[in-house]
Amino acid sequence: TVPEGAKVFLDDKAQKKAAPVTLMLERGKTHRLRIEMEGFASHTQEVIAGEDESPQVLEISLNPKK
Repeated sequence: TVPEGAKVFLDDKAQKKAAPVTLMLERGKTHRLRIEMEGFASHTQEVIAGEDESPQVLEISLNPKK
C-alpha cells in the first residue's frame, strides 16, 4: 500500500502485520479486504483466490482525507 504501515483487515479480522503484507487466502472463496490508515480514506474490495498456486499482487494507494 501507499503509504506503508496501513492496517489490514481480511474478512473483518485485523491482521497482525501492517501493509505491505502477504496473506494466504482460501482458494475459490471470495474474501473482503479492507485497508485503513489514520488521515486517509479507507479502501475495501473483494478478492477471490484463484484455483492455482500463483500469487496475486495488489497495489493499493490510499487517498488523503479532505
